[in-house]
Amino acid sequence: MLNRRILRVKAFKVMYSFAENPSMTLAEAESQLEASCEAVRSLYLFMLSIIPCLTKEAAQRIESAKGKFNPTAEERNPNMKFVENAVAPLLEGDPDFVKILSRRKLSWEQYDAFIRSTYESISQKEYFKAYLEDPTHSLAKDAALFIKVFEEEFVDSEALAEILEDLSIWWTDDLAYALTVCCDTMKSLSKGIRWELPPLYRSDMLTPRPAESDKAFVTKLLRTSYSCYDKYFPLVASSTD
Repeated sequence: MLNRRILRVKAFKVMYSFAENPSMTLAEAESQLEASCEAVRSLYLFMLSIIPCLTKEAAQRIESAKGKFNPTAEERNPNMKFVENAVAPLLEGDPDFVKILSRRKLSWEQYDAFIRSTYESISQKEYFKAYLEDPTHSLAKDAALFIKVFEEEFVDSEALAEILEDLSIWWTDDLAYALTVCCDTMKSLSKGIRWELPPLYRSDMLTPRPAESDKAFVTKLLRTSYSCYDKYFPLVASSTD
């Protein structure tokens, strides 16, 4: 999941924390690095779990419209394509996915206002209207729709940024990367591949695996930076004055 570019950034941030708190031990630094890395996977899970929430929001709107005193013809015979998308049931019906969300206490339940506003935004987009107008149904097209949602609806959302900041100190800067992994998951699902929790490190996804794992790489990077901090900090400071 995590590549070496993002691992370098995370190691740097831990060293910045060490610069702010020189009493931090190496064990504490390594623990902070591990927590920061795992938080990206939790963020990925949290964002992926918005799919069933958006689907339920659409279903509730349709049922509410049908229950009006005098519904329109369109409200009586709504377009059910999004509500019946094939992606949401795959996630909701996956016991591993549900169990992991529960164990990590990841839920959108208290953020229903954000779910409503997000669905409202999506429903006004041309890509969504084109999706509804297409009479053909397929898992691939449903997955492609959610890829568009992940790509276009969240990165610049101030409301989402506030939610993520409240939930985890680690999530502030990792949203774009987590959404990329969500898109990768949609591509896998569209090919009929069952959902699995992605390995934390990208090297664990490669066959054959590289001689040095990404975990070993970032751990060595952090330990070397920590042990050589007093030697190299003055050099770095002098070049940035």
